[in-house]
Amino acid sequence: MKKEFIPYEEALALKALGFAEDCLRWYDVSKCRKLSSEDHATFHPNFIKENVIASPLYQQAFRWFREEHDLNGVVDRVKSGAFVYRIDYFPEHVDIHKKLPWGNKSYNYQDAEIACINKLIEIVKNRKL
Repeated sequence: MKKEFIPYEEALALKALGFAEDCLRWYDVSKCRKLSSEDHATFHPNFIKENVIASPLYQQAFRWFREEHDLNGVVDRVKSGAFVYRIDYFPEHVDIHKKLPWGNKSYNYQDAEIACINKLIEIVKNRKL
């Protein structure tokens, strides 16, 4: 189940960008950034403790980028069997969308998801500068 949650560094970057949604798990910074193991708990970022970082599911993170920043991350398989990612930009109130370049590397699926999340984080960070 742990592979469904984004890694610590990406969770920390999302928090810095304003991600504040309920999550099923969290990272405890005081415990070597270990992912929580409580399946029954829901973590709400408004009750953030100093050493706790919410860990969204990949699908939550991708949905947040779509809904909050009009960026759609896509992971696809190519002919070689490897995976690549693409990011589509859907500006508000515009009927057309812009396709940003595909990632220039091939990955396994999970690494493609992480690379795509990192690219989305980079795009949003650069917008805020």
